[in-house]
Amino acid sequence: MGGGKTALVIAGRWSYLAALIALVPFLPFIIWNIQNNFAHLEFMRHATQWKYVLSAAVALSGLVFLPPAIPILPVRAYIGYTKALGITQKSVEAHQLADLPQSYADRFGWEELTKTVSAAYQIVPENERPKTIVYAHNYGEAGAIDYYRGKYDLPPVVCPHNSYWFWGRAYIKKDIEVIIIIGGTIEDHLHSLQDVRQVAVHRCQYRMPYENNLPIFIGKKLKRPFSEIWATDKRFI
Repeated sequence: MGGGKTALVIAGRWSYLAALIALVPFLPFIIWNIQNNFAHLEFMRHATQWKYVLSAAVALSGLVFLPPAIPILPVRAYIGYTKALGITQKSVEAHQLADLPQSYADRFGWEELTKTVSAAYQIVPENERPKTIVYAHNYGEAGAIDYYRGKYDLPPVVCPHNSYWFWGRAYIKKDIEVIIIIGGTIEDHLHSLQDVRQVAVHRCQYRMPYENNLPIFIGKKLKRPFSEIWATDKRFI
């Protein structure tokens, strides 16, 4: 916290189109429909014999590649299946991967993270809790805190990532005494806080490596105004 620079990165995600693979097994119905509707044409009458072969090939290929595109298998079965096919997992954001592609790995661990942060919040003395916030480094972490807020005891969350940066400006003029920080290092956080201690570690087997083994810190006594921290930590990716 407090050691970053404003950044802007624009990139596409192949996973947005992955669901289209689910339509491949249904292509034979389209092939048959075309053949039936245009059966009166000379070349269609000769193509009838290929209708069955082509339909079977398309349906089989669709079924083979359906599990890598859509989460229909249990996790361990999925990992074994993709390894058997020789499929190499790729990250959509140039991050290191574990056993799952990022589009699947990003579905794990959010509630566990929220529970860990909530447990850290219970360490904060009650008289300091009204002036406590959570500092998340990306919108995924911040979104999890907001999503599970009704289930766990949590303070407000701020995050310098994308749209969350705009929402965090509401805290610039507020009296903040305690910050629960998700991730990073003590050395980094000491740029902005006088007192920083690690109180927990968040772990989840199937998460992205950079979201796994996340240290949770409690920081106190700001060295510089929160408005200055917010201006330098802005990150649009």
